[in-house]
Amino acid sequence: MLVTETKAGRIVITDIRDIASSRQYINKESPSVTKPVKKLWAKQREAVDIEMAEKIVKAGGIPQELLDRWRDLTFLFVWGEMTEAWTKGIRVAGDRIATKVNRIQRKQFDFNSTMQRIKDWIDHHGGRLIANLTAGQYTTMYALIQQQITWGVTSPYIMAQRIKPIVGLTVREGMAVGRFMATMIEEGVPANVLKTQVDRYAQYLHNNRAMRIARTEISDAYHQGQLNSVLQARDEGWLSGDPEKEWIAGGDNPCEDCLENEGAGPIPIDQPFPSGHAAPTAHPNCKCDMGYSVRR
Repeated sequence: MLVTETKAGRIVITDIRDIASSRQYINKESPSVTKPVKKLWAKQREAVDIEMAEKIVKAGGIPQELLDRWRDLTFLFVWGEMTEAWTKGIRVAGDRIATKVNRIQRKQFDFNSTMQRIKDWIDHHGGRLIANLTAGQYTTMYALIQQQITWGVTSPYIMAQRIKPIVGLTVREGMAVGRFMATMIEEGVPANVLKTQVDRYAQYLHNNRAMRIARTEISDAYHQGQLNSVLQARDEGWLSGDPEKEWIAGGDNPCEDCLENEGAGPIPIDQPFPSGHAAPTAHPNCKCDMGYSVRR
């Protein structure tokens, strides 16, 4: 690709032809998040022992100590494995943009992945992810517990057995497992077969959710790396013009928000897209990309 190609009075930094490299990176790095997130859920399941299940049955909800334990485990996951994955994605994407800028300017611009802007994004994004995962966990488990109580489940052993497979799923997914379980119970499926089938279905949903989380979080970091590298190049005077960005809708069936963002065309780099986002992702599992250019 000739990076110095001009298009409608703009010098192209990245465009649709660079999508392959970003998606290749996201696909390659996804397992680095899917494995840790599934380990997180496994540790959170371990916290639901018989003693804790007795407290759940007695309280008719989630005891604060269990919620605190889940939050602590999520905190360690986010500020450990997740932060490492974010930092790597930001650095890789930022360095790729720096290479593009240097081809244009024939200079040696170096992306700084430790700048305050990046630190602020990681702190904000990490805190939001902890809050979202914790709130989602509470909502899902509370709904399931209420469902089990409605069905007359008072045995801590049975409550624990039915709660454990749901840990880590969304409300919709958790209730789907609950309905699947109820159908099998009504059909008189033996307990050992019931457990095997429920665990298998729940594992399928866990795998899908872990992949969604991985792709979304790595994509978030990658696109933040791109954005902040261009911003740094602008702020340090490495770009002789006004940088612009352009949303590139991706996937087989992009949502209306992403299509509207794409329809906005090239916009100033500091301006948000119609959806309010500065860069992808606009939603979980968003497969959109970004193009950057400099208006001369």
